[in-house]
Parts: sequence; structure tokens; C-alpha cells
Amino acid sequence: MAIPLSGCAGTAESSTAASGAPRAAQAPAAAVQEPPRNGAADKTSEKNLKQFEWFAGSWTCASENIPPVGKPYTSTLKATGAFELSGRWFVWNSQEQPGPQVANPVAFKGVWGYDTTNKRVVTNHFDSTGIRALQYGAGWKGDVLDLTDGSLFLKDGPPIPFREIFTKLGPDRFTDDMLFKLDGKWQRIIIADCHRDK
Repeated sequence: MAIPLSGCAGTAESSTAASGAPRAAQAPAAAVQEPPRNGAADKTSEKNLKQFEWFAGSWTCASENIPPVGKPYTSTLKATGAFELSGRWFVWNSQEQPGPQVANPVAFKGVWGYDTTNKRVVTNHFDSTGIRALQYGAGWKGDVLDLTDGSLFLKDGPPIPFREIFTKLGPDRFTDDMLFKLDGKWQRIIIADCHRDK
């Protein structure tokens, strides 16, 4: 993605030297070539991305929400997971459904990948309120995918330690347990029970 440069216009050098003499014309820059892919790293990444295949498809989740401020409430979430961008990322698109306790449904996007350098799962999550999360984990251990090393970024304030635990409960069911650390203690903020849509 291109970075806007409008705020940097004042830093560009003038085409005329301080003495007023014009600068010599410069040869056009050579075309930028894409560096060769690291075949070994690509194969390692592809192999480790396969661990997300189980999540592919559509899901309906019953969610219990325990916000640190306000009353607990329940909601329903519709989620889909699929490989995108030439299969190099696993992307979640989720939407909270309107309901008696949900006046302003929230949309979520998750982008999962694999860090071949540090040999760990890396995930980024964003929601329609402006909150985001960055998490790391070792991958599946049995039926548990524990993203233990994470941070939750609210719209204001410092990042909060964040952890998310996915547990398979059968071929078509999993739970998603989200916790953050507040005042030195881990506290659950969401527990979702998800079933694969038939």
C-alpha cells in the first residue's frame, strides 16, 4: 500500500542549487524489481498455514461478553474464515448480529499468518470501533491453539496484555476464550461457542 507523501512536500530538494545554477539532469531511476522469493521460507510458511484449514468455512457463535465497564450481555456472531491473497493469509470476517442486547453490532476482521523467522503464528485483529489486537502463538497443541503473547490496543491508553485460546470440541465446534490482564490479573472478556454452519 502506498504511503501518502503530501505532508513531506517541504522536505524535497529544489532542482536549483543554492547558488542559482541549475542542477545537472539525473538519469531516470532503474525500475525496481521484486526480490526473488525465498523458496524454503515459502514452503515453511505454506506448511504452517495449513494448520488454519480446519477453520475454513462459515460459523455461528454464541458469545458471552463480560466488559470491564458496563453490564455483561450475550450476542450472536456470524463468521467466515478463508485463505486470501494468493493463499498467504487466513482471513476472518465476522459480524455481530442485532439483538435485544446489541444496539450497535460490531464487525471484526482477523488476519492470520506465520512468522518463518521466529517460527510462530502471528495474528492481527481489527474491529469497527477502532480496537485492534496483535497476537503470537506456537500453534496447535492437541486441540488447543493458544495465542499467549498478545496486546490489545484500545483507542486511547497503553496496550493491554491480551490472550486468546481456541479449543476444538469436535469436528464442527470450537470455543474462543479471550482474556486480558488488568491490575495484574487475567480476566475473561469474551467466551464464544462456535458451530460450523451446515
